[in-house]
Amino acid sequence: MPTTASNQTILSPQLADLLDGYHDEIVASWVILLCGMDDTHYLDRHHTHYRQQPVTELQASARACISALLSLFRTGSFDLLARYSKETCHLRVSQGFDIAEVIEGHLLLSEVVVPIIQRETGWEGYEQPALRMASALDAALRWLVIRFSKFYSLAVNARLQGQVSLLEQQRTELERRIREVSALVSSSALITSTLDLDRLLTLILEQLAEVVDYDRASIQLLFDNRLRIIAGRGFKRPDDVVGLSFDPLQNVLTRRLLDREAPPIVLEDVRNEPDFVA
Repeated sequence: MPTTASNQTILSPQLADLLDGYHDEIVASWVILLCGMDDTHYLDRHHTHYRQQPVTELQASARACISALLSLFRTGSFDLLARYSKETCHLRVSQGFDIAEVIEGHLLLSEVVVPIIQRETGWEGYEQPALRMASALDAALRWLVIRFSKFYSLAVNARLQGQVSLLEQQRTELERRIREVSALVSSSALITSTLDLDRLLTLILEQLAEVVDYDRASIQLLFDNRLRIIAGRGFKRPDDVVGLSFDPLQNVLTRRLLDREAPPIVLEDVRNEPDFVA
């Protein structure tokens, strides 16, 4: 994986030991700084009731970051830190954070760790061990900033694409419902517009095609306990179909059709339905 820092710069077992030994202190201090950031999603002071990220969530994120840094400073591998940066970007985007908040929040880690380095090494001037640790931390944070800049734009684009897809689905569903309602209104008007039964049945089948993109359709009426096909559309030989009648009780599907309390029957594929009669 390409990096912006060499292994020689980033390897720092001494810094890893320090982060490990002061793990809880670093997490607690970092979370306090995050919650102290004004006008951010960490703590939004523009609301009457502060809208704050749950402390437990911030603590978990801080622990994950420090664990990834521990691995980096001990092995020189960016794998865990790369995974952390990608997951954090997706999480913060979903929570409404902007890139500046995420970067600024992570740079605060330096304000927590550098004083500990200074305290533990007795850093009074420019001692090499302290400088090496500070340099490794700075290189890791600069690497994170670059990764956040890259992944944040990808995460935002993915989220926007998801919203666009959802809006497109909603628009398609709305158009479908409009067609259905329009067809029902038109059918209602047509029923009262003519006394010619054959013409009326033809118009109903035409209107049905506006709602359901069918290959074939028929209208059946119950006469003397038998279903009779009184109109059809889409059949190769309509005259062979119209006029046919059958006992509806002899078929599972037609028995269900006669149940006024039953919902409409929708079959995904009639070829896979053993009770469907062609």
